[in-house]
Amino acid sequence: MGSGIVSQLLNLGAFIAFIGVNAAALIHYKFRSREKVLFAAAAPLCGLLVCAFIWLNLDAKLLGSAWLAVGLLLYLVMQKRRARVVPETPE
Repeated sequence: MGSGIVSQLLNLGAFIAFIGVNAAALIHYKFRSREKVLFAAAAPLCGLLVCAFIWLNLDAKLLGSAWLAVGLLLYLVMQKRRARVVPETPE
């Protein structure tokens, strides 16, 4: 695996995180905040669109999607394993 594909995968993961941050900011400031800020959705929406555009134009989409699927699978397995562990109650 060359350094070019590794950097593409790193960028793919980083842009997924940036998209999540912008989406969370959009939800917080536009929908959940009690304070109404003028143009609250503008900056997070622009950031989300720019990050999504760059993310969609990366070359490593197939490998990155597989990487994301493996990560989600590991997360689900760990959640299921954690749910099976019953905490002991002190007597």
